[in-house]
Amino acid sequence: MRRVLPWALACILTGCSASSYSWQRYTARDLPAPVSSILTPMGEVIDAHHVLTYGTWTVGFANGKARAAFVCPPETTCYITIQNLKCLHPSGDSGLCRLNVFDDGSCNLFIPQRREAFEVQCPLELSLGMREAQEKPRPKQAMH
Repeated sequence: MRRVLPWALACILTGCSASSYSWQRYTARDLPAPVSSILTPMGEVIDAHHVLTYGTWTVGFANGKARAAFVCPPETTCYITIQNLKCLHPSGDSGLCRLNVFDDGSCNLFIPQRREAFEVQCPLELSLGMREAQEKPRPKQAMH
């Protein structure tokens, strides 16, 4: 019941359509930022205290903290990556991984040590904490 209630509320507030996710409104101005929680369409939550299974991988926050960043590779579309996730496999493999969410509504879980990405169901909601301050450029020194 505890996991269904947030999903029902999110469904009421944002609509239950899979074609529109609340995180699709985020831009480079909103990120980087810490991630408080990730809510799936099934009402499951990934946060500092809860994990989720994608296929054979169990995914949770590494060290209790995850962060979202806006990535814009050259000559391709921008996307949001949720970093500092920990992935555990029944075979014993474990390590940091990333959840990538794309504007077209597709998502993948990327396991760097295996150089493997596989499609997963996109989260319904990414709850972000306070945006992290960008490093300010140093003022240019006058040339003498």
